[in-house]
Amino acid sequence: MRSGWPLTAAAIIVVVCASLAWLAAHQPARHARGTSRLPAVTLTDDRGRTLALQDIPAPRLLVYFGYTRCPDYCPATLHALGAVLQRLGAAGAGVQPVFITVDPEYDSPARLRRYVSRLHPRLLGLTGSAAAIETVASWFKAAYRSNPADPRYVDHSLFVYLVNRDGRALVALHAGTSVGAMADAIRQRIALP
Repeated sequence: MRSGWPLTAAAIIVVVCASLAWLAAHQPARHARGTSRLPAVTLTDDRGRTLALQDIPAPRLLVYFGYTRCPDYCPATLHALGAVLQRLGAAGAGVQPVFITVDPEYDSPARLRRYVSRLHPRLLGLTGSAAAIETVASWFKAAYRSNPADPRYVDHSLFVYLVNRDGRALVALHAGTSVGAMADAIRQRIALP
């Protein structure tokens, strides 16, 4: 009697390849938003306070979309952002790191608080309604969708966005960019008038 594992393995490979192809289609050039106001939608921070992105007092936002159950890219990227801020030193004081969940049904403010507090003391976690998250993600041209193989996981684009609070996009960096290269790119952009 033959087992069905080769067929199961092939099906898993097809789903993984399809997800990777979908993610690869979202390149940085498609993310540059130019100059337009940040969307005025209400979100909820990791302490339960409501706010819009424009309400964050920092002049620049360093935004990453992900979710707390993410097993790999999200924690690695958020750790890297902490290292980037450390490398920027005083130059990074005006940069607010922001983590926006793409899994708002699971990522409550309390769950976000536990998650972001372990990663960096300045990291701000944001959630909101599915419609609000979709509006903000669409503005950044950040893509996400439920993983067809397992709905607990969310496929999402892997970019970190630096924007001025007025909505001017400064740079979109792939999450796999080294800490040094990311810090250099951000330092160059925040030095611009």
